[in-house]
Order: sequence, then structure tokens, then C-alpha cells
Amino acid sequence: MVVSFILFESASAQEYPVIFTSQKKGGNDELVIRYNEKQVQLTYHSAKDSSPHLSPDGRNIVFTSERVGWWKIWSYDLQTGKTTQLTKGRAADYSPMYSPAGKEIIFTSGRGGKSDLYIMNLDGSEVRNLTNSSASEGAAYWAKDGFIYYSANETGRYQLMRIKPDGTGKEHLSDGTADDLDPELSPDGKQLVYYSYKFGNPEICVMSLDTKEVIRLTNNPLLDIRPSWAPNGESIVFERGNKKDNQQIFIINRDGSGEKQLTFSGYNYAPVFMNNLGDMSRIKTEK
Repeated sequence: MVVSFILFESASAQEYPVIFTSQKKGGNDELVIRYNEKQVQLTYHSAKDSSPHLSPDGRNIVFTSERVGWWKIWSYDLQTGKTTQLTKGRAADYSPMYSPAGKEIIFTSGRGGKSDLYIMNLDGSEVRNLTNSSASEGAAYWAKDGFIYYSANETGRYQLMRIKPDGTGKEHLSDGTADDLDPELSPDGKQLVYYSYKFGNPEICVMSLDTKEVIRLTNNPLLDIRPSWAPNGESIVFERGNKKDNQQIFIINRDGSGEKQLTFSGYNYAPVFMNNLGDMSRIKTEK
């Protein structure tokens, strides 16, 4: 099935398409695109699909799936609806993301006995371990400033870290007083958005890269996790819920104001904006 989207470069953050995972009651986890109050289911496989990320050219989505067993990395061609398996093996591979140039993919894998960050070519070849440490790492974000931002529990708690794609320049960014996870650099390169247990309950925060000042954006008894910036840096999409039977997608402004709920039922998670769809106005779904 082909679905048409009319996209505008000047759209507000709330008008950018958001892709996320929706868990159907009694069914599996499928990728869903939401745009202008409408939702379109992208994948229809009987296995679980999760953690989508759009390629810089807007042509493909990389995601993780249990289509052939435990989590593996797959790609999805939005113009043809074709899926391709990129990783194999017995370990779980997850949280994939394209490099800013669109030539490589970074992901997390337990293939070495613990969670490390790995980089591979677009076809799944030449896989290399980037971090290869005794700590567990995950949720990498490959930024345009030349660094990969991620979380690692090198000191017993998960801290915000960054490293260059060649393995040099590793740096601790947060103070290690609480678990800080899922960092993503703002489009202007000035702030990291992430979620933190600094306040007891996980809340969405932003931290200045220059001053390390932390600003709390959410304050809710439910779990606020997995934030991601809008393409213009004005808003942040995230998920909120109890991690059991109620998990919904929300958007807030970068200062914490203007909270808006996007989904209202079921279990929805791993949201990201579709940042660079370019001139592609027709998306082919799997069905």
C-alpha cells in the first residue's frame, strides 16, 4: 500500500512526522508513522519490530526486529517496501542509527558477552567493536559534530559519554551521581537531551555541553524516557508510561512548556522524528 504525505520544510515541530513502535493488544510490535493527527502502520510482520531511525537521504529506515529470532538489525526501503536483514548471529543487536553521512550504521550488541557499540557498513559488512570495554554501553547517537553520544556504566551508574567514530576522544559528560541515559545532541549542537534518575523517577532533562548545567523538563509520576529532538530543535518527542500496559508518545517544547500527547491507548514507544524526508511524498507500507 502506498501512503502520501505532503511535507513542508517550514513545518512546526509538531507537524514533522514521528515514527515509533506500537504494540498491538494480543499482537506484535509494529512501526507506525504519525503525521497531522493521522497514523499509518508501516510494518505488518508477525514478529516484533522496534527502534526505527531514518537515513539522512530519507530513503530507508533501519530498525531492530525479531523476524528471524532474537533482535537483529534490518533496513526498510520506504519506496519499495523491501526489508533486508543486516546482522546475524546468536546475540541481540538493537538501537541502530545511521551515521550523518549515511554510509555506516552504529548499533548496540551483546555479541561480545556484554553490551558494546558496533559500527558496520550499510549492507552489514565490516562490523567493528567501537567501545570494547568492560562496561555496558548503549543507545548511541551519531551526531554531526563528529562525536557519538551514548550511555555507559563505567562507574557503576550510567553516565553520558561521547567518543569519536575511530575510538579516540572518549569523554565523560555527566557527573555520575545518577543514571543518565539515551543522550541526543540538539540540532544546534549546544545541548544534550536525555532522561535521568537524578530526581528519583526518570525525567527528561537537557544539559548544556559548555556549562554542564542541567535543566529538568518533565515532572510526572510515570516514567518519562527515550527523548529525541525535532529537526528544527524547537521540540522534543518522548514516551511516558508505566512500562506495563500504558505507554504513550508526547511532545514538549525545548524549555519544557507546551506538552502535547500524541497517542492515547495501548503501548507505544521508541519515538523519533523523521528528520529528512526530502522530496519523498509517497511511502510504501509493508502490507
